[in-house]
Amino acid sequence: MSPILELFSPADGSIFPLEQVPDPVFSQHMLGNGFAIDAAKGEVFAPCGGIITNINPNKHALVISQNGFELLVHIGVETVSLKGKGFTLLVKQGQKVSQGQPLLTFDLDFLKKSAPCAWIICAVTAPQDVPVQALASGRVKQGQKIASAGEAEKKKQKAR
Repeated sequence: MSPILELFSPADGSIFPLEQVPDPVFSQHMLGNGFAIDAAKGEVFAPCGGIITNINPNKHALVISQNGFELLVHIGVETVSLKGKGFTLLVKQGQKVSQGQPLLTFDLDFLKKSAPCAWIICAVTAPQDVPVQALASGRVKQGQKIASAGEAEKKKQKAR
């Protein structure tokens, strides 16, 4: 039986499928499957527990690893060009985090003016092509269970 990664909303806001993110890297699932949150505030909380295994030097993205899963948490589209301006990291690489723990803050107004999209994007980058099942739609609250990764694979195995 494959492990399952439960994912919780990293912020209050509205949830969208990755296909609606205005960047083909995300909308075409080049990095993996997941979801995006149009956040009400510039706060990002851990969608799952694990270890911070990578932090982009420009502070707009990080990876949380747990039980063979890698979850990319990426703020906005084309935000690498901001070179860290407007982002404040609250964690360090190698740090263990709990689901719901604050990860970073960002200046939402600045991001909305400076980037084509200010959504929080969550994509399961490993294992490759792991299915992510949305469990919520519309408005979501930070900490609400909104998706699971690997569950469809488990169902396939049960059906065999």
